[in-house]
Amino acid sequence: MQCISYCLGRFTATGSLDYESYTGGVYQVKASSGPLQVATEKVTIKVTDTRDPPRFSRSKYIFQINEDIAPGTTVTKTNSDGSSGGLVINDADTPKTQFDCTIENIQSLDVVNQFKVELDSSNNIGECKLVTQSSFDHFDTPKFTFEVRATDVNYRNMYASAEVEIEIVDKNNHDPTFSQTDYWTSVSSNFPVRNSILKITATDKDAGSFGEITYQLLDFEDRNR
Repeated sequence: MQCISYCLGRFTATGSLDYESYTGGVYQVKASSGPLQVATEKVTIKVTDTRDPPRFSRSKYIFQINEDIAPGTTVTKTNSDGSSGGLVINDADTPKTQFDCTIENIQSLDVVNQFKVELDSSNNIGECKLVTQSSFDHFDTPKFTFEVRATDVNYRNMYASAEVEIEIVDKNNHDPTFSQTDYWTSVSSNFPVRNSILKITATDKDAGSFGEITYQLLDFEDRNR
């Protein structure tokens, strides 16, 4: 670039400026109009911090819990490196203790009756922890889906949202039930051997192999018939 008497130089950012990773620096700038015509000057750049919204460690969390889990149990999991696999909040602007955790986008009142969410700032991390409030039944509700939100208590327009899916794992905890309390039939004396005499039906609310039913005759007089 050549200038007769005046020349303007420009500093241009080649990437995004994040105060948490770059606060600025001091640079030496050289201007020359020939091999011996050189001037240098110091330029200081300072990045001003602006408040960023918090983020969860993931956009979606999937948990599995047994249907017989006790009320008051925290729903979480642990990563392979030992860190929490729960709803961890990332925010360099706000202390870990200054968040509200809430359940949003509720599709069913069962969600608020069976789960609550609370902030846990122990171990130097901020985390929205889900806690069970009542028992579950896989047959009634095999899965819950809702949103958890972490909101900066001092800047309510700054919040993070994440989708949560909780699968209720079936346990073999239901007895089979007959369709009738009593069955009765009559047959003639010349009724064909191995023909069906009576149909009985039982059902079980448990899923998969837990719901498979076998039948057995008990307490009858002539076992040869």
